[in-house]
Amino acid sequence: MRYLLAPLCDLRPPPVADGASPLATWAAAVRGASEACVLLDDQATVAAASPAFAELVGVPVAALTGARLFDSVLRVLDWGAEAPVRAEEAARVPPLLALSAGALARSLLRVRRRDGTCLTLDAVSSPLHGRPEDGIVGSVTFLHLV
Repeated sequence: MRYLLAPLCDLRPPPVADGASPLATWAAAVRGASEACVLLDDQATVAAASPAFAELVGVPVAALTGARLFDSVLRVLDWGAEAPVRAEEAARVPPLLALSAGALARSLLRVRRRDGTCLTLDAVSSPLHGRPEDGIVGSVTFLHLV
């Protein structure tokens, strides 16, 4: 008879020090990622971005941090008219939906960059939970140019 021994490990997130941001660990991972990804805090501002994301949207990483992603960096467009969508429709894009609904969200997005060029992106977003008393503290989104 053969056996497989597997070590058990704690899959809970590491404890957050008092006064430290619950997104600090995620921010370090996103900044070091080779894929295009962005971390939003619970107010939908950019907490961290990967260099690949900055290149994709045409904005330096330093200028992204603290910016409102869909107000100042990208504009969500209507698929047919190439015009900006209404605010209630923009609230359903994956990074914002993950924040509000607390669930995984995925969609294709049509966006306009600051320089006026348009992109079609496949976006997959996950909400990030802090301590039980914190609730959802942010969302992490991975994007791929379609």
